[in-house]
Amino acid sequence: MNNTILKLNQVSFKIPFRNQPIVDGASFAIQTGDFVVLVGSNGSGKSSLIKLINRTYPVTTGNIMLQEKSLFKYNNKFFSKEVITMTQNVNDSLFTDMSILENMILLEMRSKSFFDFKGHKARALDIKKYLMGFNQKLAENLSVSVGNLSGGEKQILVLAMGLRYSPKLILLDEHTSALDPKTSELIMEKTYQAIFERGITCVMTTHNLDYALRFGNRLLAIREGKIIHDYDHRQKQSLTRAELLKNCY
Repeated sequence: MNNTILKLNQVSFKIPFRNQPIVDGASFAIQTGDFVVLVGSNGSGKSSLIKLINRTYPVTTGNIMLQEKSLFKYNNKFFSKEVITMTQNVNDSLFTDMSILENMILLEMRSKSFFDFKGHKARALDIKKYLMGFNQKLAENLSVSVGNLSGGEKQILVLAMGLRYSPKLILLDEHTSALDPKTSELIMEKTYQAIFERGITCVMTTHNLDYALRFGNRLLAIREGKIIHDYDHRQKQSLTRAELLKNCY
């Protein structure tokens, strides 16, 4: 049985009037359940690579396969449900003038082919129970407007929404970088725990070397659009911060 969920073959992304590709011949395969960390400096191409995988950017050359099928052959509804992206811009994923409960209900309406109009109380209880696994304060304050939440609370809510219907793949693009260090640490721990427990495949970009070393079972280093190192789990465990800094920057 082929456990490869995502495969990139000589993928490049170029824009007019720029000689150097933003992503240059990226080739790698990711297995189901992998948590892959993509590390590189600002401008290295890591976020652009995420945008190629989530179809925000078109591939210039090469191809990307999701479960042995071209990424671009999936219809938008299926793709948006199965491939979830989280960034530092949490407000892009939330209706900030609506309550936590209303945001969760809208997610349910968008994600299901058939929406069960069960009682409001029953739905609220179901959502409360689900959110308890992420954050007790969110679960117990469903009527609070999302706009009144802290940055960390919004990021936890986006995470909970993203994992609600167990996507095939979640893409984390510097999703904690806008938070203060303490909150970033808490969100990163919760993110990793929630994704690992559900066995969801993940690709995460970061420029935080400590996160790159601590989280995930595989590490890809990118520089000037090229994948320059691919560390498996064993190699990653023995990698030091000094080595990573020297080899990747």
